[in-house]
Amino acid sequence: MSVAMHHTSRQLENQAKELPQRSSLFRLVLEAVASLAIAVILFRTFAAEGYMISTGSMAPSLLGYHKQVTCPRCHYSFTYGVAYD
Repeated sequence: MSVAMHHTSRQLENQAKELPQRSSLFRLVLEAVASLAIAVILFRTFAAEGYMISTGSMAPSLLGYHKQVTCPRCHYSFTYGVAYD
């Protein structure tokens, strides 16, 4: 090993010792709580948050492609989703 490489590796070791350690318990807990909060907000925003249709005029658009189906046994009418109209 050359002197220049030895000198460079020693400098890197010294710089690594000078950097603050991330193993602080407070910081780990804070990062975990922040990550969890962001994940919950994103999940609620894009996956779980329901929406309310205030009038019936937008219901067919938000429901998507569907057909009105009547059960042959009980004659109950309901909508059934399909891939196309």
